[in-house]
Amino acid sequence: MENEGERVAAALASVHGVDYISVYTFVDLLSRIAILILLFLVGLETSLVEMKRIGKTALVVAVIGIVVPMGLG
Repeated sequence: MENEGERVAAALASVHGVDYISVYTFVDLLSRIAILILLFLVGLETSLVEMKRIGKTALVVAVIGIVVPMGLG
């Protein structure tokens, strides 16, 4: 009985292995483009007035969201 790693290696080493890699590359590129578009649209929707209003609270939450997980390991 083959394990999962051997199945993946056999699939990639087969004649169609290049097809799997090219599909993966295409999906990876497409997802990166989608993320860029999403971030651009979020930037367009951002209100600078609201950012100034909640800036200190957002900064505290962001710092806690980074420091606490790093402190907990």
